Amino acid sequence: MAKVNSWLLINLGCEMLYIIEQRLIAQNIDKEKSAQVLRDVTNALLSPNFFSYISTTFGNEIMSLQQARILLTDIACCSLMRLDVHSLDKLLDLMVMIFKWQIFLMNSPDDLLSITLRHLHGIGKIMPEKAKMLLIDQANQYFFSSWAEFTDEIKYSIVRKLNRFLAPHSIRISLLIRMKLQLKDGSFVDKLSASTHDFFRYYTQNNGENIYEKVHHFPQCQNIEKKEGIKMTQEIDCLRNLIFEVDLNEESSTFATANFKNNIDDEKKNSQQDENTPAEQQKKTLDELKKKCKLDIEEEAPPVYEFEDNFKELLNMLDNNN
Repeated sequence: MAKVNSWLLINLGCEMLYIIEQRLIAQNIDKEKSAQVLRDVTNALLSPNFFSYISTTFGNEIMSLQQARILLTDIACCSLMRLDVHSLDKLLDLMVMIFKWQIFLMNSPDDLLSITLRHLHGIGKIMPEKAKMLLIDQANQYFFSSWAEFTDEIKYSIVRKLNRFLAPHSIRISLLIRMKLQLKDGSFVDKLSASTHDFFRYYTQNNGENIYEKVHHFPQCQNIEKKEGIKMTQEIDCLRNLIFEVDLNEESSTFATANFKNNIDDEKKNSQQDENTPAEQQKKTLDELKKKCKLDIEEEAPPVYEFEDNFKELLNMLDNNN
């Protein structure tokens, strides 16, 4: 059964993969090396052994920020990638604040399941591979089956614990400020005020999607730096050194790959279920929920405006040296 720390770490880990992908692209890292990094980090994050570890080690109590930082750092550095300490801190700030905003957008505890499924779907689109998709399917089933077993009291308890973990963090995120969705003090613009914003209306219907991929569909915002004196790229500038070292050393990637082959092979052997078994019925219900979350159909692109705003501009913003 997925306990609170599973919901925390997997959602943060998926946000981490979103960011890592953007930095690999922006820094023109070799495709082979990029694929190896994304593959190894995904394998480590979604390993059944990792799920088991966080469930048995931390129980039902939410872990501390430092504990989460250590685990996510180990996962991020399990492959060819090396991070400096400053980049790790900024990476964690960005992951936590975007997830906090996603929780802020929720209308009910059940939205947490939708966010988690969209996160898993999002990292599946980054680099679709058969073995990786099997791990994602396992994770989907794990979270869905756990949520189906929870009472309303347990669901509310999980969301309360996540909010308690996220509450102390009020870091200003340039992407949210740029979209007029975060204030100078780090708090989020209330839903009623933000409801007039095109990006807000789109994202609330697709909460958990890759915000860095989606944001380039929308027009540039007014110059918040001049208006409010905020350096919009303050936390993302530091991510330009996110990939501190990429060394194609085969030994450095064995941690993330050697331990998962047996789990994947075992899952393949056990994946055949009779259509009338409870497991198959549960899978059908999961498939219906994924369709409801628009995960199994071709996504409708958000509106594109006639403004000079594209993906290249976003990457330039991330690499700004101001």
